[in-house]
Amino acid sequence: MASVEVSMKVYLDERTAEIMVKSIKPELSSMKTGRSLVEIVPEKGCLNIFLRSKDIVAARAASNTVIRLLKASYETVEVVEDVE
Repeated sequence: MASVEVSMKVYLDERTAEIMVKSIKPELSSMKTGRSLVEIVPEKGCLNIFLRSKDIVAARAASNTVIRLLKASYETVEVVEDVE
């Protein structure tokens, strides 16, 4: 099977992007599969997400995980900001 590389951008304000990266970094570093590598790099106004996988199945699974983690992190930031 061929290897897969995926890149995504999520546009956010800088503060939210930094909070989200910090909140999901532990989960990304503890992903148990050796078939995928995910890197999230905050930039001004966005998150750059780079995913490399050994095959398409691993790429799909890793991208689903990253999207779910980002969604949960974003929703948490929204709730906490509303409470403050």
